[in-house]
Amino acid sequence: MMDTKFDHKDYLQYPKKYELFKTAVLHSTIINENGSVPFNTCVGLTFVDHVWSDFYKSTLPLYALSTGDYCFGCTLKDFVL
Repeated sequence: MMDTKFDHKDYLQYPKKYELFKTAVLHSTIINENGSVPFNTCVGLTFVDHVWSDFYKSTLPLYALSTGDYCFGCTLKDFVL
């Protein structure tokens, strides 16, 4: 399978598309209070909002994950509707 990383240009052009995605794969490991969720884990997505990130200096989609974590779209890959 070819990795399809988050494309910020595509997001800026089609932000509504990013509200529809239901699953994706973690592009990086998430560290949380229960331990961690390793990269390449497939997760369910619930779109939360388009949020400005001071860290990334841009607006990004924010998702609630099926793991109980939250993350920006740029930390995901292989999105599926």
